[in-house]
Amino acid sequence: MRPRKAVLLVIGGIAALVGLALTAAGVVVAGIHATQRDSDGYYTTATERFETPTFALTSEDIHLGAPEGRDWGPLRQIGTARVAVESSLGGPVFVGIARHGDVQRFLAASAHDELAEVSYDPFVPTYRRQAGDVAPARPADQSFWVASSAGAGRQVLNWDMEPGDWDVVVMNADASRGVSVDATVAVKTGLLLPIGIGLLAVGLGAGAAAAVMIVLASRREPAGPAAAPAQDRAPIGV
Repeated sequence: MRPRKAVLLVIGGIAALVGLALTAAGVVVAGIHATQRDSDGYYTTATERFETPTFALTSEDIHLGAPEGRDWGPLRQIGTARVAVESSLGGPVFVGIARHGDVQRFLAASAHDELAEVSYDPFVPTYRRQAGDVAPARPADQSFWVASSAGAGRQVLNWDMEPGDWDVVVMNADASRGVSVDATVAVKTGLLLPIGIGLLAVGLGAGAAAAVMIVLASRREPAGPAAAPAQDRAPIGV
């Protein structure tokens, strides 16, 4: 096989794998859009139990937006987040979203668990314990929350997402130890379907390009003209 054909075959094979992966991702994203939305248009997780013997549960630092100093641009209207919690212990509960730095200062001296990882099938959350022995103030009395909800029964927080570093915090409304909630997280955004369609388009395009390259690399070159047989010549006279 000539070097040019070998290069085409290798590139075509790589393009085929990339196209397959992108197409599969596009199908998954489009499937989520079609099947995982509720009646309000939110993509919603299952309700799961989160609990800690400490004063609070927090998410890891959630970074939204471009690197620092760059414009958020068209993604400024990425969508709305919804967090719904209900205490499994029956008491009033608090849920809030605030800047990461504000939450760090609020809970700096108070023991709390930060959600570090979640495993599924079965659902198992893993926490990172932050030490402290000072009871925090009542969370609803703080002014730094960008969105919050507190009270008995199911509490629902809605937040129009914006760039920055954020933490979700769940506590007992009276800031006491021992938090246990059943929680659901949902996102409403118009970006998911275009992303799915884009992945499908790029994946199918890469697959088509791969097919062309593989066909060109596999074509047999036409045989060159056959050499004409040498004609017998009469011997020259003696």
